[in-house]
Amino acid sequence: MRHTTGWRCERLVGLVIASALLVAGCEKKSKDVAPDNSTPAAAGPTARQAVDAHLIALGQGTVTPNQLTSTFRDSLSRPKGDAEADARDFLAKFKDARFSILEETTFGNAIVVRGRAESPDRKDAFTLRMVKEGDEYKTDWLHRSEHMSMNFKEPADPDLAAAQDAVRNFVDIIFGGDVRRAHALMTPAWKTKLAGPNPADLRDGYDHSPGFLTQTTRTWKGDTLSYSLVKAELNAAKDEATIRVLLETRTSKVPFVLKASKLGGQWLVAAFDHRP
Repeated sequence: MRHTTGWRCERLVGLVIASALLVAGCEKKSKDVAPDNSTPAAAGPTARQAVDAHLIALGQGTVTPNQLTSTFRDSLSRPKGDAEADARDFLAKFKDARFSILEETTFGNAIVVRGRAESPDRKDAFTLRMVKEGDEYKTDWLHRSEHMSMNFKEPADPDLAAAQDAVRNFVDIIFGGDVRRAHALMTPAWKTKLAGPNPADLRDGYDHSPGFLTQTTRTWKGDTLSYSLVKAELNAAKDEATIRVLLETRTSKVPFVLKASKLGGQWLVAAFDHRP
């Protein structure tokens, strides 16, 4: 099964994988998110109702930093920055967007939707993960990218599903988004190994060099057109996962291995290597 980072839809039965990765050309029939006027249950909205309402509010510009999990909100902020202000700036980038959901998965207390985002000045893909905290759902991950992996088989094990979700987000952003967002999905040790901090970085509270890491991760895209999931495995302790993918260019197919580690309840990518 192939999972492309971009798609174009035709009036044929089935999915035709395009070599181009631009999501802007997608004409896939999908259901736009619209207000759900049904009466929610007494315990609160369902996961899908929460997602639909959140996407509408996101496009209207009414989502607040308090509607994000603390982990995700912190990932949007500089070490010595204003977390609330940085989160508001990030959310503002989604204002006036309309969202069409193409894929929905659930694992543990999380629901993940992927699809198309259309703004006045751009059309691309989006991914939203929400988790239940108490009686409400909060955003635990959100990004836009020109590329979106498709048709990944969801693992039955919720830990492996969560690890695979983090890896998908990481690779999709590396191939078509703001790679600085991908840095939030990397383990601290790996970031430091790739781009050790200089004195100015340390003064700013970083354990790595953000500028150098950005330059490094931008080179990883190369001329990759798509990627396929080969195999996903979880160790016995359920705190490390190995995701094997196949990167495809116009002339070659190169196997890559991604390692993910569970740190403090969060799955983060620890390695991205072409060696087996």
